[in-house]
Amino acid sequence: MSEIAKVLEDMRMADSLRKKLHFLSPVLVAAAFDAYDRSGLRGLRARAQKALGRHPAPAPLEEQERYNRSQLERLGLTESRIVDGPFKGMAYAYYAHGSPFMPKILGIYEPELHPWVREAIATGYGTVINVGSAEGYYAAGFAFALPEAQVHAFDTEPTTDIMVKRLAELNGLQARLHKHGRCGAAELRDLLAGPARSLMFIDIEGHEDALLDLRRVPALAEADLIVETHDRFNPGVTRRLIERFRRLDACAHLVALRLGAVDGGLAVLAHHDEGRGVGGLEGEGKVEQDEGVGVPRFHPADDVQHHPGH
Repeated sequence: MSEIAKVLEDMRMADSLRKKLHFLSPVLVAAAFDAYDRSGLRGLRARAQKALGRHPAPAPLEEQERYNRSQLERLGLTESRIVDGPFKGMAYAYYAHGSPFMPKILGIYEPELHPWVREAIATGYGTVINVGSAEGYYAAGFAFALPEAQVHAFDTEPTTDIMVKRLAELNGLQARLHKHGRCGAAELRDLLAGPARSLMFIDIEGHEDALLDLRRVPALAEADLIVETHDRFNPGVTRRLIERFRRLDACAHLVALRLGAVDGGLAVLAHHDEGRGVGGLEGEGKVEQDEGVGVPRFHPADDVQHHPGH
C-alpha cells in the first residue's frame, strides 16, 4: 500500500470531521513522498550514499570489543556491566549494533524513555515483543528486569543473532530470550494470542504503521506499546499512529502519548488500567482528560513538527 493510500484509509476511518482534517498535511506530504519514491530518486540516492560510504558497514565484533574494552578501562570499569538506569546490573557484551555502546553501559541511553521503561517493568508483563532489537539492549534488558517474562527479539540483520544470543548467555536468559528474524502480522497474531499481558517495544525505521495494523492484528488493541516513529523515512507516520490508536477510546483504554527527540519523533503509547492515570506529553501539543471516561485527548500543534534526530 502506498503512503498516500495509508493516509487516506486512516482519514476515511476517522470518526469526526475534526479528526479527518488532521490528515490534510500528511496527505500532501505523502503525495510528495510517493512521487519521489516512484520517480526512482529514492533508490538512486540510497545507491549514491552507499557508493560514497555514507552508510559504512559496522566494525567487526572483535574490533568493537577491543575499542570498547579500552574505553571502559579509561573509566576505571573492570567489566562490561550496566552501572545505572532501568537495566542496572545487567552484564553486557563489548559491542553494539547501529547505536552507541558507552551510553548503554552508563545507563544514559535514550533517557527520555526511562520513565516509560521503568513503568513497564513495574507493571510486569508475561510477554515482551521487541521488533527492531539490534544487539538486544531492550530485549535482554526486559528479560533481565522481568524474571517471569518470555521475550521475543526480532531483527533481520544476521549479525544480531550472535549478539542477542551472547547477551542471553551472559545473563542466563537463554530459556526466556528468543531471537527471530522478520516480524509480520502472522507472528504478532501468534505471540499476542496467549493470555499473558503483552508489551511491544518497536523501532523499525519507518515501517511501524505497516506493522501496527489493527485490521490485520486486532489483538494489538489489548497490548501495551512503546513505539519509536521515523517521519523522515515515512512522512506522517506519527500522526497516523496517534489517530489510529486514539480510536481505542471506544474500548475504554487509557492511551498516553508522548513525543520526544529520538530520530524523527518518538510516540509512546501505553495502555493503563482504569484509575491509574495517564502520563504526560512532551513536545508540541497537549493532552487533556475527557470528562467521565478518563481518556486523554491529543491536541496537535498548528503544524506538528518533531524535534530533529540525533
